[in-house]
Amino acid sequence: MTTVYFIRHAESDYGVRDAHSRPLTAKGMADRALVTNFLSDKNVDIVCSSPYVRAVDTVSDFADKYGFKLNIIDDFKERVSDSDRDLDGDFIAFMRKQWGDFNYTLSDGERLFDVQRRNIAALNGVLLQNENKTVAIGTHGTALSTIINHYDGSYGFQDFMAMVNIMPWVVRMTFDGLACVKIEKINLFEKVTIRLMTARDYDGAYELWLNTAGMGLNDIDDSREGITKYLNRNPDSCFVAEKAGKIIGVILCGHDGRRGFIYHMAVAECERAKGIGTSLLDKAVSALKSINITKVALVVKDYNECGNKFWERKGFAARSDLVYRDYSLIEVKRNDIK
Repeated sequence: MTTVYFIRHAESDYGVRDAHSRPLTAKGMADRALVTNFLSDKNVDIVCSSPYVRAVDTVSDFADKYGFKLNIIDDFKERVSDSDRDLDGDFIAFMRKQWGDFNYTLSDGERLFDVQRRNIAALNGVLLQNENKTVAIGTHGTALSTIINHYDGSYGFQDFMAMVNIMPWVVRMTFDGLACVKIEKINLFEKVTIRLMTARDYDGAYELWLNTAGMGLNDIDDSREGITKYLNRNPDSCFVAEKAGKIIGVILCGHDGRRGFIYHMAVAECERAKGIGTSLLDKAVSALKSINITKVALVVKDYNECGNKFWERKGFAARSDLVYRDYSLIEVKRNDIK
C-alpha cells in the first residue's frame, strides 16, 4: 500500500494578487509547525509540492528539518484563475457554478475538469514511482478537492466550502497501486488535550482498551479497583488524550524507584497517525525523567503488528536475549483483544 498525505497550504496573503508568488501570512508561517509536527512520525519517504510559494513554504519547514529534497511538480498547482474575474467578487457564486458544471469557466481560466485531469495525472506519476512508500504533497484547496472528487464522486460544493477556511488542511489517501482504497480528512486545528489520568477516566479508558487489537487484559489488574490502585501509586505518570469530551488515547506508566514500565498504551483507530501516541509517550517519559528514572520497558504481544511498529519507530529495542516469565499469585480471567 502507498500512503499519500496531501497538505493544503497554510494561510496566505491575498493582498498579493499574483497566484504563483503569493506568500504565507505571519499566521501561516507559524501554522507550518502544525504540519511539521504532524508529519514528523509518519515515516515519510518523499516530499513533493506545487510550484506556488504558499504550498512550497508550507511543507518546506518539514522538508528542511528532516533533510528531504523538495520535489516541485508543476501540475500540482492550483486552478489557474480567470483574468477577468474580480478576486473580491462573489467567490461563492462562482465556485457553486464550477462545482455544478466541471466545464464552466469564464474567459481564460481553467475548468475544474482541467484542474482535476492534470492533478490526477501528476498523482499517478508519483504513485507509479513510489509504490508502497509514504509521500507528502503540498497542494491547494481547489486542486485537492478535485482530487478527492475523482475518487469519491459524492464530494461536492458543500464539502469544498466546509474546508475553504481550514489552512493548513490534511487529507490522507491510501492506494493499492493506482486505486484509492481509503480517504481520511484531518483537521490539524481540532484540539486534543493531553492530561493526567484519574480514576474518573476508567470507563472511557477501558472502552478504548476493549476496542484496541493487541491489548492484554484481565479481570483483576484491569478492573476499576486494579486501575485505581495503579493510579494511586503512580499519580504523576499516567495520561489520557481527550477530544470533545471523549478519551481517544491512554498510557499507563509507573516505576519501582529504579526502572520505569509502560502498560496499556492505546490510541483510538480513527485518531491514529496524528501524533497523539507520540504526545502521550513524551508526557510519560518526561514524568519518569523528572524523578531520575533512567530506563523504561514494556511488553507487546508478538501479533500486535501496529503496536510493534510504533515502538520500533520510537527506539524501543526488542530484546532477544531475555525470556519473559510471570507467575499468578491469584487466579485471573484473561480478556486479551486480538
